[in-house]
Amino acid sequence: QLLKVGPNASIPAHHHAGDRVGTVLSGIWHFGYGSTFDKGKLKTLPVGSVYTEPSNGPHFAMTGNEPVTVLITGIGPTDTVYENPADEPKGAK
Repeated sequence: QLLKVGPNASIPAHHHAGDRVGTVLSGIWHFGYGSTFDKGKLKTLPVGSVYTEPSNGPHFAMTGNEPVTVLITGIGPTDTVYENPADEPKGAK
């Protein structure tokens, strides 16, 4: 999956079935683990950074003043389940 996220965006806590590996291709990605979005848990990942999204492990992210592109790889099928169902983007299903 090629994930492109615009500037000043935040992605609420969610998890997926199956392990994933992310590689930051452009921009600066701020990524953290946990069942609720917590800026204090974000790690700054510059271009070239590689991180994991363990199966069913909740995580969240945000961008700064520039867009970010992340290559996410894994074996499907997969899903996206928001820890707080109210955070699911409208029209996502």
